[in-house]
Amino acid sequence: MMRRRLLVLGMVLLTWGAARCEEKPWSVTVSTFGGITGGGSGTTIYSDGRVEKSSWSTAGAPRKTALGGRVTPAALVGLKKILTSADLVALQCNNPHNMTTELAFVEKGGAKRTYKWPAMSTPPAPLDRAYRAVLEAAR
Repeated sequence: MMRRRLLVLGMVLLTWGAARCEEKPWSVTVSTFGGITGGGSGTTIYSDGRVEKSSWSTAGAPRKTALGGRVTPAALVGLKKILTSADLVALQCNNPHNMTTELAFVEKGGAKRTYKWPAMSTPPAPLDRAYRAVLEAAR
């Protein structure tokens, strides 16, 4: 009887410990939009590996979305490391333009960091590294 109680207690503690170590869900979206119509397109990667592609024809139009594949767990770990690097977290980049490129990183229950820069231009190095990493992971 005592052995069974200890086994149950051990399982509860293991489950509780695993739940505490779980990572918060997150997502990262890169998109380009604006111009005369305000339309654009984007790619979102979720922490579970899903990739979603979206597009919209005008600023107020509903988004058309489609699944775009999956990202491997190893690629997700590398991507999260880049997205949470100190140099990117400290960066302030909010420079929208007629055509804007945006990178938005969101953790559930946490802060949302959004960076905007003129489309077809190179953003600051930490942001460029993150932008390229998202595009590469989503291939």
